[in-house]
Amino acid sequence: RYKELLELAKLRKQRLLDALSLYKLLSESDGVVQWIGEKDRMLQTMVPAKDIEDVEIMKHRYDGFEKEMNANASRVAVVNQLARQLLHVEHPNSEQIVAKQNQVSALFQLNHEWAELREKAEAKGERLNSAHGVQTFHIECRETVSWIEDKKRILQSTDSLEMDLSGIMTLQRRLSGMERDLAAIQAKLDALEQEADSIEAEHPEEAAAIRERIVQIQTIWEQLTLMLKERDSKLEEAGDLHRFLRDLDHFQTWLTKTQTDVASEDTPGSLAEAETLLNQHQSIREEIDNYTDDYTKMMDYGERITAVSDSSSPSAYVNAARQAPICNLFEPPTQDDPQYMFLRERLKALKDGWEELHQMWENRQQLLSQSLNLQMFNRDAKQAEVLLSQQEHVLSKDETPSCASGTCGQSVSCLVSQPSTVRFALPQTNLEQAENLIKRHEAFLTTMEANDDKINNVVQFAGRLCDEGHFAGRLNHLQWRGVEM
Repeated sequence: RYKELLELAKLRKQRLLDALSLYKLLSESDGVVQWIGEKDRMLQTMVPAKDIEDVEIMKHRYDGFEKEMNANASRVAVVNQLARQLLHVEHPNSEQIVAKQNQVSALFQLNHEWAELREKAEAKGERLNSAHGVQTFHIECRETVSWIEDKKRILQSTDSLEMDLSGIMTLQRRLSGMERDLAAIQAKLDALEQEADSIEAEHPEEAAAIRERIVQIQTIWEQLTLMLKERDSKLEEAGDLHRFLRDLDHFQTWLTKTQTDVASEDTPGSLAEAETLLNQHQSIREEIDNYTDDYTKMMDYGERITAVSDSSSPSAYVNAARQAPICNLFEPPTQDDPQYMFLRERLKALKDGWEELHQMWENRQQLLSQSLNLQMFNRDAKQAEVLLSQQEHVLSKDETPSCASGTCGQSVSCLVSQPSTVRFALPQTNLEQAENLIKRHEAFLTTMEANDDKINNVVQFAGRLCDEGHFAGRLNHLQWRGVEM
């Protein structure tokens, strides 16, 4: 009886635990379903607006809602886990059957509503992002229009400039500084065109407003380009002075680039690299020579212009203006004229840079020439070292037989000094061997004499590099002086 009582108590405890789990499941499920209903109603209030600020607010609310969705996903997972555990518990009584039916019904409702909420949330997020993209497009269009309007105002401010040196330099400087901005504006226009096509395809209801924006930008862009053409034509009418200032800018850019190229610190590591770098350096020299006439003409023209401001005589001004015709020089400039002072400084800097370029080229030429000589010396030195090594190897392997009679106590050299006394003392084979060795040695001496010129040339080359002040000359000379001795 006691054992039966224990079994019943155990069964009772399990049923109570199952009932508790069921109530927890239903309670948690009801809580999640209630939360889903609240968020579903909140989603319905998130209607995309026509104002970027309202859209930003909606996106902020949606981002918060999305975080809540991610947080409550774990609650849904817990409910499903509890449901799976309870469904695997088998109980024969009707109460448990009813409980299981309620459990399955609650679980189905929960998952169904959760899936619907996720679908609605994703759709709402896409609509909000799309609306945000449309409003962002309108903002970018307005900013681009403002950008172009700023450039128009800059060009309009040049209308009051006179076409003298000061006016031309100011206008040219503003147009030059605007070139980079114009390229950026053109790239922005192309990007807006592509974005407009995409928005029109996704939002046909916005097509009219989108196209109106594009037409507005194109119209103001055409106005800007027309103003640029008018200013360019105005500069062209200034004639020689405009071309001089334009060429001066171009020459200064080329000079800076060429100085950078000549200042390269690349050093050759082989004979082929030395020849390549030297050829490239020579090409730079040819380019410099091609610019010599342009430099001379610019300096002459610039000096005539600045000479006008250095003379207080009106007649000198007129004569200089005739030699260097400048459009609309209304009043003789003075030494204190800022534009003329600036031009003089530019010409001085240009002259210094030109002279510095030539000096840099000469220094680089000397370094590359010495590097080429060094690579040639290294090549010849390695060949000479191979010859010396071969000769040493031959001498070390040369076996000299001794006198067979043993009476002379000398090496086979006695065959040469006393051939009559020793010839018959040696066996025939030793005599032939000695004669062959003599022939081989004579051939070796002939080869060594032929190689003397190569060795001497290397030694002389090292001495010449040292005498010429080569940066590696002393090291090479000392190295090969030992070979010579």
